[in-house]
Amino acid sequence: MHEQRKSSEDLGEENQTPESEDSKWQSAVLSVLLDAHPEPFTKGELAAAMLKADAEFSERDELARAIKELVSVGLVHQNGIVLLPSRAAVHYEKLETGS
Repeated sequence: MHEQRKSSEDLGEENQTPESEDSKWQSAVLSVLLDAHPEPFTKGELAAAMLKADAEFSERDELARAIKELVSVGLVHQNGIVLLPSRAAVHYEKLETGS
């Protein structure tokens, strides 16, 4: 699907607060989903796109928390293991990019 990989090293400095680290993960997840739109991602595909094969538990947990938060605020829709950006997220990206 997508060859783009984003690891925790790509997401920022080690001195970040938990809130800023969570925000970076959420932003990265949403970015990957929006780039692939309208194709859906499964949770496994998203993990493969964003994490190294030997990712530690903490990175997998950060990814899971980012997905959960994006779903809870309505920016990502989840149907079982399938993830898609919401219409609102897609529309906002179009406004930001001017496309």
